[in-house]
Amino acid sequence: MDAQTSERKRTMAKGIVDYFTELVGMLNRGTFHQQVNKEIEMAYAALEALPGGKGKAEVTVKLTLIYENGQIVIRPEVNSKQPKGGFSGNNFWLVDGRLSTVHPQQHDMFREAD
Repeated sequence: MDAQTSERKRTMAKGIVDYFTELVGMLNRGTFHQQVNKEIEMAYAALEALPGGKGKAEVTVKLTLIYENGQIVIRPEVNSKQPKGGFSGNNFWLVDGRLSTVHPQQHDMFREAD
């Protein structure tokens, strides 16, 4: 056993939490960790289901640390912004107060001659 492993075992025996992954797993007896995983999985599913094949989701983890007289209270929060389903935008030009699919300054090669 190397010195680092030995030191880690000593600190664990004292209830010392050194690593973020350990801390997150302990918050709210593991239910916070489960909720974060659920939000991420929902984001994956929503992104895969988007009709345009592109999108963006956001999952934010916030830890508020409140210190008083040697004790720290940690309040975890998880928030997510799931992608909105929908369709991609379509480009049109406004020509004489009406919508056009043809750019007003480009010649339409496929339009029949008058």
